Amino acid sequence: MQSLIAHLSRVDWPVCTERLALRGARAEDEEAVFGFRRLPQVHEWITRAPITTEDFHWLWADPVRLATTLVVEHECRVVGDRMLSVQDAWGQAEASEPTAGVQAELGRVLDPAYTGRALATEAVAALIGLCFETLGLRRVVAHCFADTTASWRLMERVGCAARPTRCATRCTARGSGWTACPTPCWPTSGRRGSESIEKVTLGGPRHGAIPSLEIS
Repeated sequence: MQSLIAHLSRVDWPVCTERLALRGARAEDEEAVFGFRRLPQVHEWITRAPITTEDFHWLWADPVRLATTLVVEHECRVVGDRMLSVQDAWGQAEASEPTAGVQAELGRVLDPAYTGRALATEAVAALIGLCFETLGLRRVVAHCFADTTASWRLMERVGCAARPTRCATRCTARGSGWTACPTPCWPTSGRRGSESIEKVTLGGPRHGAIPSLEIS
């Protein structure tokens, strides 16, 4: 966590785009964030989805979660949140220094009342730029269920391209009778410009695959 704080302390917050401001989450953002995270169309697709105010309070109060969460403001209103978790890349123990703190995982949620305005695209593009240009990271990773078409389209709009591979493990979203679980996969790679992108697809009976996009 100290490494994460050190990374984020290098950022001049808030990070502003044409219509948005991204800043670190605060305790007082809890009510606004829970207001859209509790909605059924959001709740189904996120990895942790407490349904009561009390449960969400304990989740939001987690210092690690708060330290890795950014909120998105539009016209002075919190309309979304983003996870920015700086991590070590995969590598051998004897050569751990070059892999320390060189990649980030991004998560994203937007209030459905604000969809259709390209605000999510604007926020994610800003985060990707921050990761590579300000933090000097080498890789950005994001995950989504295959049936979340909006997430797929967002990834394409920010320049991601990928070729899938399939594994036999069933991994689907909440409410389908299956739970998501990680499985080792050997993905194919695609190259577009200077960006190397990989997608891992895990098959499932309802919501289908969970793609993983990596931008290097």
